Amino acid sequence: MEKRDFMRTSTRHFIGLAMSLAVVLTLELGIPAVVHAETELRANIPFEFYVGDQKFTPGDYTVRVSGAYIRVFDRHGHSAFALTTAVTKSNRKDTEGLLVFSNYENYRFLSQVWTTGYTAGKALLKAPLEVQAAWDKSKMEPTTLRASR
Repeated sequence: MEKRDFMRTSTRHFIGLAMSLAVVLTLELGIPAVVHAETELRANIPFEFYVGDQKFTPGDYTVRVSGAYIRVFDRHGHSAFALTTAVTKSNRKDTEGLLVFSNYENYRFLSQVWTTGYTAGKALLKAPLEVQAAWDKSKMEPTTLRASR
C-alpha cells in the first residue's frame, strides 16, 4: 500500500471511528451525560508536539479534560480537540496531573492526560499522522511532564 493511500484510508477510519463514538455516547448515555464538568490543567511544554494532526510550538498550555474528549489551548487561544478512547488506570502514589507524550524520532504526540487528584487518566485516540509516524518509525519513547491545576 502506498503512503498516500494509507493516509487516506487511515483518515477515513479515524473520522468514522470518531463519529461512531459520538453517536454511541449520545444514544447510550443521553446528551446530558455526555456533557461533563471540565477539569483544567496547565503545563509548560518545552518542545514541539502534536494533538491529533495539529502541531504546537513550545510554550505554556492549558488542557481541559471532559467526558470523552480533551482540548488543548495555547496562550493565544489556538486550540486542538482530541477524543479519548479509554480510561487508563495506575497505582501511582502521587496524584499530580501528568501529560504523557509518545515520541517517534522528531514527532511527539500527546497520548495521555492524568488529572490532578485521580489515579486514572485519559488515553487519546491516535490520529492518522501518529499512526503513520508509528508505522515509519517503529520505536516509541514516552515523555512525561507534570501539569498543575
